[in-house]
Amino acid sequence: MYKRQALLAAALAYFVFATISFLGSVSQPMPVAASARSQVASSFAQLVGPASAGKMALAGRFLQRSGLTSTEASASVALNSIAGIVTHLLLMAGFFAWAGGADVGGVSLPSVGTLLLALGIGVLAIAIASLFPQVRRLVIRPVIDGVRRAAGYVAQVVRSPIRVAALLGGSTCITMSYLCALVVSVEAFGGGITVAQIGAAYLGASAIANIAPTPGGIGPLEAAMVAALSGFGLEAGIAISAVLTFRLATFWFPILPGWLTFLYMERRGEI
Repeated sequence: MYKRQALLAAALAYFVFATISFLGSVSQPMPVAASARSQVASSFAQLVGPASAGKMALAGRFLQRSGLTSTEASASVALNSIAGIVTHLLLMAGFFAWAGGADVGGVSLPSVGTLLLALGIGVLAIAIASLFPQVRRLVIRPVIDGVRRAAGYVAQVVRSPIRVAALLGGSTCITMSYLCALVVSVEAFGGGITVAQIGAAYLGASAIANIAPTPGGIGPLEAAMVAALSGFGLEAGIAISAVLTFRLATFWFPILPGWLTFLYMERRGEI
């Protein structure tokens, strides 16, 4: 029974920390209750579009309804997303080191050389595109202007230590709450591997599955998590049961309250 309660608590903690992180990404005071509702509603919105596109669209809409300009809303959403990516990668590196390696279920992370090559190709493509005057006028200059305005807004946010602490602390705790939920799920079916290995499996699988073109990573995320846990030595049956339980608690169950909250916010004109 206590494991079921712990799993529920970890799943609910996500919304608390998501609200804290969200509030930390906005330079102006935001209504806490409405901000929390937007995080619950995002459980439904994530079904629209790949990765976190639905969540980001809902957050941007909510911020604009709350008085932010489109540039400010976009900058806030981007800042929150970047904070989540950075904290996820830092935690992933830490758990990989703790678990004793960077291979997750037989899948290795890209080498530094591969990442640098990809970065170089991207820079080269931008440089070639910038040689065409029409591209500079229609694409590059508007992007630069938008980045400049967004940077000014982000500077307002990061000048506040409290907001920075909320943004980074909330983002870190979001990942840790999901990690705790997976640990509880694995232990509920008998366990068999360490917390460090579960953490490395979850963080690595999540990073890999985030590029999947499916809403909420449905399919690829489950497959990657099962493969990663099995790669660390967890029995296949336990891995499958634990992952399905974890996803039920953190992804599928919140969809109904998320949908009801979404409708409520629509009626109130919050989104």
